[in-house]
Parts: sequence; structure tokens; C-alpha cells
Amino acid sequence: TRGHLMLHNQKVSKSRNWYIGLRDFISAFNPDYLRFYIASITTYSQVDINFDWNAFAEKINSELIANIGNFINRALSFVQKTFLGRVPEPLKYDSEDKDCISEIERIADEVGCLLSENELDKALKRILKFTTYFNQYFQRKQPWSNKTTASTTLFIAVNGVRSIAIILEPFIPSSCEKIWSQLGMSGSIHEQQWKSASQMKIAAGHILGNIQPL
Repeated sequence: TRGHLMLHNQKVSKSRNWYIGLRDFISAFNPDYLRFYIASITTYSQVDINFDWNAFAEKINSELIANIGNFINRALSFVQKTFLGRVPEPLKYDSEDKDCISEIERIADEVGCLLSENELDKALKRILKFTTYFNQYFQRKQPWSNKTTASTTLFIAVNGVRSIAIILEPFIPSSCEKIWSQLGMSGSIHEQQWKSASQMKIAAGHILGNIQPL
């Protein structure tokens, strides 16, 4: 079902010393980085895929850290700072809030369908579209200056983080377990039902865990 894995557009060859050993790789990088990158470039076809160090760095820095990690840290850190780590009570939802909740309500089905069809790269792209949407929502709402809507924004954002943790777990399980812990959720993320990623399960008053950059 898949093609060959190339290294900088050349065939991997241990005899020519043109390869990357997994033991060496994970001694230098978080294993989730490799899982994320390989999933993002692997199509459901027999086309060869190419491991490129520059592309690897770009995807990790711009997509995993600057997009996904940035939103998670901003949302949770802001609740920690402004509401002492307690998820605030939402007020009346406006149209943007309702659109954001609709994104949550359909993400599990959309990503789940792509995963069931073995379209790993497309599933990851859909997740990145989801996290980009939440980054933009957070930026537009500006909870740091809009005090009257901050509680609603953060309530939705924290539930968005929970959704992200569940739908990303097949790709970066170790990192998602850390997100789950920072959310202050009980049990393991591996025990969660997939469909619950589309539910607003974190209630107002819930206390977050220890927040740190991922």
C-alpha cells in the first residue's frame, strides 16, 4: 500500500551509510516529531516518499509548534493567568462562538473517516485546519482585551484543546498524554471514546493541571 522511503531523494542504503537509525534519531529528537512528519508526507498510494531534513524542520516548527503547540499553550496559559486555572463560565454565544462549537461538533467524524480510509496525511491536514481555525478565533476574540467575552472565548478554547488532544493522539501519543495532563483530566487519553472529541466535555469550574510549553 505504500512506496519506498527515500532520504534526500536517494535510496536508503546502510552499506553506503545513507540512512538514519531510529536509535540515533530518538536520542536527538522527540519520537512524536518523526511520527508527525512521516504521517504528514505519506499518501495512501505507492508513490515513494522523501525524508528531507529541511522539510522536517519546517513542518515541526511551523505546523506542530507554531500552529498546534502555540494555540494550546496560549489557551491554557491564559486560563491559568486570568482565572487562576479554573475554566470560566461562558456567557451568551455570538455567531463566531457558535461557528467554533460547530467545528468541534464535526471534527471527530471528519478526521475519523479519513483515518478509517487510511488517508493519514489528509487526516493530519484536517486537524491542522482545525487548529488554524482556533488560532484565528482566539486572535480575533482577543480575550486579553475583551473582558466581557473573555470567559466565553476561553471556555470554548479549552474544549477545543481537549478535542485536539483526542484527534491527535493516533499521531503524537506521548505529547497528547501531556496535553491531557495539562487539561487536568482524569485517566489516560488512550481510554477516551473517539466520538467524545466532538463533545464539550470540560465544564465551567474545571481546574486545569500544571501548564508548561509542550
